[in-house]
Amino acid sequence: MDSQQQDITLSIVIVNYKTPQLVIDCLESLLPELELLAEKSAEPRVVVVDNASGDESMLQLQQWWQRQSERARNRIHLQQSPINGGFAAGNNLGISTQPAKFYLLLNSDTIVRPNSIYQLLYSMQEQGDVGLMGPRLEFLDGHPQESCFRDQGAISEFLRGAQLTLAARIFKHKVVAIPIGDSKSTIHWTSFACVMIRSEVFKKVGLMDEKYFMYFEDSEFCARARKAGWQIGHEPRARVVHLRGGSSSVKRRAIQKKRLPAYFYQSRARYLIHRGGWLKLAAANCLWLVGRALCQSKRLFGKTADGAAEREWRDLWTMPE
Repeated sequence: MDSQQQDITLSIVIVNYKTPQLVIDCLESLLPELELLAEKSAEPRVVVVDNASGDESMLQLQQWWQRQSERARNRIHLQQSPINGGFAAGNNLGISTQPAKFYLLLNSDTIVRPNSIYQLLYSMQEQGDVGLMGPRLEFLDGHPQESCFRDQGAISEFLRGAQLTLAARIFKHKVVAIPIGDSKSTIHWTSFACVMIRSEVFKKVGLMDEKYFMYFEDSEFCARARKAGWQIGHEPRARVVHLRGGSSSVKRRAIQKKRLPAYFYQSRARYLIHRGGWLKLAAANCLWLVGRALCQSKRLFGKTADGAAEREWRDLWTMPE
């Protein structure tokens, strides 16, 4: 990225893969935010990267773009990727398109609540040691959504397999999801469904790891940023609706207990190996299986055991490419 003085305060990157209407809805919610940012002397730009959708996504996005005011068109750039390299690759392409002081990575299945982008930017400008900051993600009805997390590891995989309240209480500091509060906080990692990142972070630790096709790239990047001395912040006054499952079927399939795609397990394995080597991956897999055995034992007492994703006991051993 350009090391010279940057005129653009904020570059917003949205990656599309066969979800043009979701992107348009997201952009519609962004338009008044772009005006507010400009009024506050925080010049914004938006880059929409189409990840080789192979459908009419670019045509629909171009038609929407042409209907906007000249000022809006000047702020919004449509970028076509020649390949679908995944979430990290698409965002990296968008980041590289426009040098800026801050970047906002925004899922296509999001709707921005009023004033939220400026609130994130203002908070980051106040806290110079925070390299990444996420908003309060929420459902359409306003209920909070998981967006603040602790690092995943062997014990957290045991808890995920066991799905037992008692185990979660005993190892409460290993539960990955952190309850959403009403005040600013620092966390291990934040969801990249919406995250603001300083350009200095990219300069120091590099771009996102494109070996992660989808999932775990956010927790891995946050781990690199923390290792380099940056804090990961959460700003609940900034609120963004996340239509979970709109841009990916993994969450929907997980809820339905259907088999998850291989890339999910490949990313999981890569992350665990990165955090602690092959031994950590093996320990996490074995402890997940122990947890599942404990969960299934509830049937002996006439209780219902929560199901895992189809064939997960086998897919856990999928190795990264």
